[in-house]
Amino acid sequence: MFHAWPSENDWYDTIKLNYEHRSTWAKMLAVLQFWVRKGVDGFRCDMVELVPSDFFAWAFGQLRAVRPDLIFIAEVYGKDNYWKYANAGFDLLYDKSGFYDTLRGIVRGERPASALTQEWQFLGDLQPRMLNFLENHDEQRLASDFFAGSAKAGMAAFAVSLLFNTSSFMLYFGQEYGERGMESEGFSGVDGRTSIFDYCTVPSVRRALAGHLTVEESVVYKEYCRLLRIATGDAIFSKGKTFDLMYANPASGHFDPDRQFAWMRGYAGSAMAIVANFADHPVDVDVVVPDEAFAYFGMPSPANSVIPGPSSSVIPGSSSSVIPGSTRNLVHFHVAAHDYTRIDVSHL
Repeated sequence: MFHAWPSENDWYDTIKLNYEHRSTWAKMLAVLQFWVRKGVDGFRCDMVELVPSDFFAWAFGQLRAVRPDLIFIAEVYGKDNYWKYANAGFDLLYDKSGFYDTLRGIVRGERPASALTQEWQFLGDLQPRMLNFLENHDEQRLASDFFAGSAKAGMAAFAVSLLFNTSSFMLYFGQEYGERGMESEGFSGVDGRTSIFDYCTVPSVRRALAGHLTVEESVVYKEYCRLLRIATGDAIFSKGKTFDLMYANPASGHFDPDRQFAWMRGYAGSAMAIVANFADHPVDVDVVVPDEAFAYFGMPSPANSVIPGPSSSVIPGSSSSVIPGSTRNLVHFHVAAHDYTRIDVSHL
């Protein structure tokens, strides 16, 4: 709300402060200091583009002089403003207008999977400072009818958002159960969101707390736990570099860049190739892994390796294999609908 004459559509609980006055800066710093003294160790700052970046730089300096470990997360929408708020001292920035919007468009069939490439290229060395997510209080639930339609249909997007690079990932409560947000909740109605304005319950979370998840919710939860363990427990994903394979895999009879996205992760002499399939049917795809990908990870080129006869390297539970011999740089994947598969390519 920007003025003293609000309409029925204004947000009465978010009166905008005037940062042209230095006293506003002092008062807001005092509010932050109050919560820091209470033990709060991190702040998510709403709509930071409505607040001067100079204020944040000044306030963070004051606060971190006392608590260097404080974390500040910026809800920022203008991609051209990312660097300004990163330089102001924010640890993480919402990548809503980049990765989130692009993944949403891919899931809904409105954008090609290959569009993800330009998003990380735009970010450059800012990638580790971004906060990836697929749900938050402002956005429609991944499993809602307004987004993927089900938790299963959103699994490829989850894999990309979580495993593409070392950016932090935000998991919104209930997402791990496939919460759909399709209840009519007072003012908001059926909009695919979990209301934060109405007194209501979150069905999947209520069932989880009572120990009564549905079979489908239990399956989704186990898969989320499995992927999260991979992301945090495997150094290739928690620490490794990323190599986008899309430039080496144009449209062909063996790969569809509109519905498949391929990339590699590498760390300490090991490398993994991953394909996410956004199609609503299983696919068999052949992915070219160029020599420069191995060079990027500081690994020997497969051309310098001798593979004695047929060989394959398969991740347990997958149906993927490395095609040896003259096609040693071609990796074959079988990927289920709305899913992903990874394969160890360290020893091609």
